[in-house]
Amino acid sequence: MSNWPITVLFCATLAIGAPAYAQTESNELDRSLEELSSVLGKAHAIHVQCNGLVDQYWRESMTRLLDLEASQKRALKNRLIDRFNSAFAEQEESISECDDDAELAFDALTIRGRSLAESINANISSQAE
Repeated sequence: MSNWPITVLFCATLAIGAPAYAQTESNELDRSLEELSSVLGKAHAIHVQCNGLVDQYWRESMTRLLDLEASQKRALKNRLIDRFNSAFAEQEESISECDDDAELAFDALTIRGRSLAESINANISSQAE
């Protein structure tokens, strides 16, 4: 499974987004961050299924997201954590083995994660102007 497309966009979102987002209370951004948390939770479940518990890549990405976007906003942080954990559990129940279905699910998550990252970047960039 290739991580790089969503990884690059996710890291760009975090690098660009943190200062600008800290200055806004945008519900749209919060919703996008919540959905991105869900995507990360599902990706983490698939990677754990395929690579074992030693693979914490997506959980670490979630931790960075929390540190950069929600460290000072307890309510948002709690919602993001809840979304990650719920999505992890949901994905864990729906994929019982690392097979073609898991690969297809991961590919779909990559596409959705990329779309969310682009949307978040666009919102943050427009608010920073």
